[in-house]
Amino acid sequence: MPWTVLRGRDDLEALATRLRSASRSWVHTMTDPGGGIAASERLFADPPFAALRQVIDISGDGKQNTGEVATADARDVAISHGLTVNGLPIASRDEPGIVDWYRTNVVGGPGAFLVVADSYDAFAAAFRQKLGLEITGLAPSRKLAHASSNVQPLDR
Repeated sequence: MPWTVLRGRDDLEALATRLRSASRSWVHTMTDPGGGIAASERLFADPPFAALRQVIDISGDGKQNTGEVATADARDVAISHGLTVNGLPIASRDEPGIVDWYRTNVVGGPGAFLVVADSYDAFAAAFRQKLGLEITGLAPSRKLAHASSNVQPLDR
């Protein structure tokens, strides 16, 4: 999806319709968050307009198992260019340690945080929570992180 300016509900609904009707070019079990961060970082190198914040969102249920650049390396490059990388891991028995892996390899930058979906069924609610925090620009506080175990601010 190219850069898209959203000025209100109609624009948002039009974008949602485009996303829902888009076909996936592939489906497989390979996971490359490092490639996703690197591709996003390249998009931010030439934005169509100035932005107050530049945030990359990474969500998934697995650790990197393919790709040319390590996730932590891609994250570090993005951070060095002033970007923030937030994460939303989906915890499951299939990928033990995914939350710690995201904390160590994915999340970083100014105001970065992690919102954890405790299951696939919890993903939609966790996504709404993360997106709401990002849109409002309110990074979760330490107090919020302790009150709600699925929101974790980072000091990186």
